[in-house]
Amino acid sequence: MTEDLSEASLLPVKLIVGLGNPGSQYSETRHNIGFMVVDELASRAGVAFKRKFKSDICKISVMGREVDLQKPLTYMNSSGDAVRSLCRREKIKPAEVLVIYDDLDLKPGRIRIRFGGGSGGHNGIRSISARFGSPEYGRIRLGIGRPDSVAAVADYVLTDFAENEVELVNQVISCAADAVLMLCDKGYGAAMNTFNGDVREKCSEQPNQE
Repeated sequence: MTEDLSEASLLPVKLIVGLGNPGSQYSETRHNIGFMVVDELASRAGVAFKRKFKSDICKISVMGREVDLQKPLTYMNSSGDAVRSLCRREKIKPAEVLVIYDDLDLKPGRIRIRFGGGSGGHNGIRSISARFGSPEYGRIRLGIGRPDSVAAVADYVLTDFAENEVELVNQVISCAADAVLMLCDKGYGAAMNTFNGDVREKCSEQPNQE
């Protein structure tokens, strides 16, 4: 079943934001899986990022329509500064933004697409909603699971994926990139119905959405 979607969710996606932290020391961490998906989209399109507006930015074409990719370089807790800055310059509405990020409350391998909602305790999403003054934008949440100890959460999100997680993470990244392309082409409802769930069940037989 598709969740109820607002009229705002019918606007075309003009900006895809992957959340993470800049710097090589964070590049393979759980908190940076949003960056990894945006990197995958850029790689498929054969384009390179340029550094401006407190971000790494490039453009891809989806079904003949130009879409911006952004990796904010303001660190996770201030992601909204970079996102809002780019939106103002490019005259992009919040409802035309899709944000990809890690989620502790989803098990590894699970994808959840939705439009709007709360932050779920994610500081990057909290920052973006605060800077927009609205939670009305798209999200793709990628499960990373929780550590055994609540006290270890801050350290957990900033540790690299374990060797036995890499195969699943790569599948999630590829599947999430497919989901982004379908969402930009066919809308939230189609993407949610196709990709919400465990990638091992949802994406094993899904062709790439080029």
